[in-house]
Amino acid sequence: MTPHMSAVFSVALLSLAAAPNKAPWQVAITQMDQSNKAITDTVKVACPSSGCEQAVQLYVDFKLQPFLAGITFVDKGAYLALQPIAHDLGQAIDFQQGYRGPVFISVRPDEKDKTDILRFTLTGSAVPDSNRGSTAIMKNSDSLVFHRKLQPDLILRIELVRPSVAS
Repeated sequence: MTPHMSAVFSVALLSLAAAPNKAPWQVAITQMDQSNKAITDTVKVACPSSGCEQAVQLYVDFKLQPFLAGITFVDKGAYLALQPIAHDLGQAIDFQQGYRGPVFISVRPDEKDKTDILRFTLTGSAVPDSNRGSTAIMKNSDSLVFHRKLQPDLILRIELVRPSVAS
């Protein structure tokens, strides 16, 4: 290592050490049933302001399934992306709007914490189909039309606690 590179590396290390360590967001994820009763233990995670990912176990048709919850923080709140790990579950999409991808949770600047209920529909083949009495999404490759489910497959309570500002 040249003396110049050593000096640059030392300055970079000093700047990292001198940078204030931002407190993490506190995130809690709980699966709820239709009557708003918790059906899983709450998963708590401390997320840096850059965001984080957390593996969670959620019930789908009375069977625990692995999911990955990705949380990204922005100025006005957070985005939560939920991805099934099992391929036969397909995608988790927003139940009300049908959005594919992350769901936005608004957190106003004056709010220290925020609790929101998010509802998701699963599109995969492991989800019960309409022939067995439920109303699963039915894909048609020739059309954008699909049957909408009457109830979400997953209901999550997301609790976000903003990091305290150190003085």
